[in-house]
Amino acid sequence: MGPGPARDALLCAQIRSVIRIKSFRICRTAGFRPHERPDIEQELMAALIRKFHQYDPARASLYTWASRVLDTEALMLVRNRHRLKRAQGFRTHSLETGSVRVRGRNVPLRELVTDADRRHADGTFRRESAPPAELAAAIGHAVSGLPPKLLKLAKLLMAGTPASAAAALGISRRQLYADMADIRRRFSGAGLDGQS
Repeated sequence: MGPGPARDALLCAQIRSVIRIKSFRICRTAGFRPHERPDIEQELMAALIRKFHQYDPARASLYTWASRVLDTEALMLVRNRHRLKRAQGFRTHSLETGSVRVRGRNVPLRELVTDADRRHADGTFRRESAPPAELAAAIGHAVSGLPPKLLKLAKLLMAGTPASAAAALGISRRQLYADMADIRRRFSGAGLDGQS
């Protein structure tokens, strides 16, 4: 297979699809950002082209061979990013010694990091929420302030599924979801965002 047909074979829709999927998955791993996806796709394609001389049609189909090469290259990209010895192009900055320019002056990175970020970094992060007794009291107060129709729905939802609540009240799913949105708005107004 000459250079022209080889390039055309590597650019077939099936292999391009595999490259897009692998680059999407790599971008979802720690240490990668979504905006890096075109660069990752290019690196995967470069690996295919670089290793094309190893392709033997007697041993495997082009798709199978390309999948193996792409799997290996994807693993190596992730591995190299996470290994400081190999990540020559990816410089990690120390929070203790690093700094950035903000409004014309150097600011140490440690001043820009929040306490929540520090807890994420050292593994001690816990979602802050009200103590269970206070949360239960706040929910009870918000539920007691609901109009009778929504109060009945809220009690049914606490005891069962949305489908069973709709059936018990004899309302359509559309009406059910509209009423649930109303309950959420009322809970948000009571300061219970994300708790409904």
